[in-house]
Amino acid sequence: MPWSPAPTHQFVCTLCSCPLVLENRDLVFCTVPKVGSTVWRKILRFVNACPQSLDSGEVSGKAYFELNCPSLGLQHLSDYSIQRQDEILTNFTTATLLRHPLARFLSAYLSKIEKKEGMSFEDFVMQVERKPDKKRNEHWQSQTLLCGLDTIKYDWVGRWDLGMGAAQPSLALMSNMSRSMGIPYDLLKERFFTSERDHGGDRMDQYYTEALRQRVSRLYRQDICFFETGKVEC
Repeated sequence: MPWSPAPTHQFVCTLCSCPLVLENRDLVFCTVPKVGSTVWRKILRFVNACPQSLDSGEVSGKAYFELNCPSLGLQHLSDYSIQRQDEILTNFTTATLLRHPLARFLSAYLSKIEKKEGMSFEDFVMQVERKPDKKRNEHWQSQTLLCGLDTIKYDWVGRWDLGMGAAQPSLALMSNMSRSMGIPYDLLKERFFTSERDHGGDRMDQYYTEALRQRVSRLYRQDICFFETGKVEC
């Protein structure tokens, strides 16, 4: 796929920790914490492990998943040499699923901080503001840093917007992947899809004052720009 390396490529790709490489599928997929990353990693391990010969349609139904394909480990893009990264990004399909930054940030707070530490949301915002992006926990690092959005041109980008459940963008991206790789969509959906809700998006008004919304928006300015325009600067 067309890709033009940015001047900061060598630096950024040693930091972005989430793009995973499926060499068996010629695919790079960036899984983002708090954007269904656990389920997507299960999907990627499965499709990376099963041989291409199984995608012909000769094996169908539940028998497809009863073949017990091994759950192979996945390589991170940052594990490769810079030269190999260039080759991969030039020739492989790239994909990711992103989430509105304000909802993702609140979701991280609800699951990782409020339940475990009891810290107020405002205090949490203040704590995150004190650290540069690259030193934050991956659950509230920017999606720009984690996926190299300012460096990698993604072919497929799913967007999980405010007020939207994970189902719509996840299923749309899953459908694209199944067509590209020849893996039956209905079987992927049956095995991996979950309708469990993540409440970051539907509790925004409960936690965000206008002042907090502006502060968090400043923290994730590039993420918001990319989410809305497809570019990190807007």
